[in-house]
Amino acid sequence: AMTNLNTVFRTEWLMLRRSGLLGWLLGLLLLAGGYAIFYGKTEIERQQATIALLHHDEQTRLDTLRAHLALDTTVAANRQAWQDARDPYFADVDGYRYAIDEPRPLAALALGGRDLRSFYQPVAARSLLRQVDLTELVNPQKLLAGHFDLSFVLVYLLPLVIVALTYNVLSAEAERGTLALLRSQPFSVARVLGLKLLFRFALVLGAVAVLTLLAGVVNRVPVGEAGQLLLWLGVAAAYVAFWFGVSALVVAQGRTSAFNAVALLGLWILLVLVAPALTQLALDRRHPLPDRAEVLGRVRQEYATVRPKAETLRLFYEKNPQFSRSDTTSPALSLMVYYARNELVDRNLAPLVNRQEAQLLAREAAVRAVRGLLPAVNAQDLFNRLAGTDEESHRAYQAALRRFHQTVKDFFVPKKFANHAMTAADYDQIPVWNPTPAPTPPVTGGVLALLLGAALFAGAGAWLMRRWR
Repeated sequence: AMTNLNTVFRTEWLMLRRSGLLGWLLGLLLLAGGYAIFYGKTEIERQQATIALLHHDEQTRLDTLRAHLALDTTVAANRQAWQDARDPYFADVDGYRYAIDEPRPLAALALGGRDLRSFYQPVAARSLLRQVDLTELVNPQKLLAGHFDLSFVLVYLLPLVIVALTYNVLSAEAERGTLALLRSQPFSVARVLGLKLLFRFALVLGAVAVLTLLAGVVNRVPVGEAGQLLLWLGVAAAYVAFWFGVSALVVAQGRTSAFNAVALLGLWILLVLVAPALTQLALDRRHPLPDRAEVLGRVRQEYATVRPKAETLRLFYEKNPQFSRSDTTSPALSLMVYYARNELVDRNLAPLVNRQEAQLLAREAAVRAVRGLLPAVNAQDLFNRLAGTDEESHRAYQAALRRFHQTVKDFFVPKKFANHAMTAADYDQIPVWNPTPAPTPPVTGGVLALLLGAALFAGAGAWLMRRWR
């Protein structure tokens, strides 16, 4: 058995080298993968540069406010800045923090929706809906291709390399007139076909491993995240195995090379392009995306609603009795009404926001239900999960953003209603965005679906090969 393995592998290596096909295909794959790696790195570096500017801006504003607390108030020109720095309202609106969705170590490999959504958000104590980029309420087109990153190369282009390497592994023997000689050997044609495919599988997987290692080095993935790279390679291996299973089924039918090539390209079009597009259309009909314009309009309408100050405060005090006060002549009354109006925006629009979030969750659930039947969508989703650019990771960021907004409100609003004067110690206690990193969503189910598909197709091919024994 080992002799047969060595003989087939050595023969395949020599034939592929002489034909020049191997060099061209792997060379193009490595070239496309290398470009994709550097493209993803450039995109993440651009975002990291923006994040660095945000941190600098945040620190500069807070340092300026702290410095204003120490101004000499005997100088008339300093008094307004000193008063503003002591006011919780100005400390809130001028000293706001940024809630930043930091890219994870593998983000450059699968950019996912990071280009479609804001990865940072200024957070003050006013209405969250008046601050957030409402495009976040629109779920990115999950089934459509994104950037030319490494995941795009693996999901969309790698199957074409596999097709080119496998479409004639059996038919070429018949076309060269060597199939009869092969059938006269003591080992079965089916065994030879399996070894041929195994050899090509090893070559392709080796190229993917090189790209994965290169991506880790170029993007300086920490050693502690090496397990994530191994999971990435595992997902890629399962996807490669799926397409080799598809090829095994097609070539095992014993048709011509031309037929095999057309059939495999047709399956690539069906599984990678047509089926996801049709699924997208079905989702749009059954689970349409929420209407962003509706939320934008309702936010403007709600905040523009004119209520008497007493009525606005009464509604606010019903939910926040700890702030209730009978003093209606305070100079700070207008700002108390400001915070009350902003809270009413979030409170009154909560049912609409919850309904739209439920729509998105229902849509995501529908995608998960059919994901196992859509190998390209499944693989892309798995890569995005490992990179932290999937929908679940973004929802975790949104949940952390809402919690942080509540923390900021709990810090500033009581101080404003108590007419508290900010001190340097208060500035040191302003809440800081420091969320607990969300765990990587599981990928086991998706990988098993790919392997099951590979086994079914390969098993069907093996059954067809019984006639070649």
